[in-house]
Amino acid sequence: MQASTDELRHSSADSATSQVPSVSEPDTLLRAAVSHFDRGDFQHAVGLYHQVLAGQSRNETLAQACNDLAVLDCLSGNLDSARAMFRRAIELDTACEAARTNLALLDAPSDNGSAHVPNGTDSATTPNAVPADDASL
Repeated sequence: MQASTDELRHSSADSATSQVPSVSEPDTLLRAAVSHFDRGDFQHAVGLYHQVLAGQSRNETLAQACNDLAVLDCLSGNLDSARAMFRRAIELDTACEAARTNLALLDAPSDNGSAHVPNGTDSATTPNAVPADDASL
């Protein structure tokens, strides 16, 4: 049984740089990726998230990008990749509650005993699974 991704949270456009005193290039890329994500332009969002991961950045920014890529993996059915990215986000930033919550949701059994698979969106911050910097995507 598949549950909806409205339970998962990704970074919101406002939260992507809310902890950043001055916006660096990776933070600008993250903000752009979140904007594309919110508009449903997942292909461009993925490319921008990968640019964030390829650059030098704060662990919190990298964790947000990993969390959001994991949410996209869930949407496309790549659950093993999603789990790995949620775990990577937690390794990068142990305070990343979004990734912790999302991983727990993904690993929670459904009514039929299978994995709880998120697959929808949240109208507040599409597909705002758990915003990576929110204290509970």
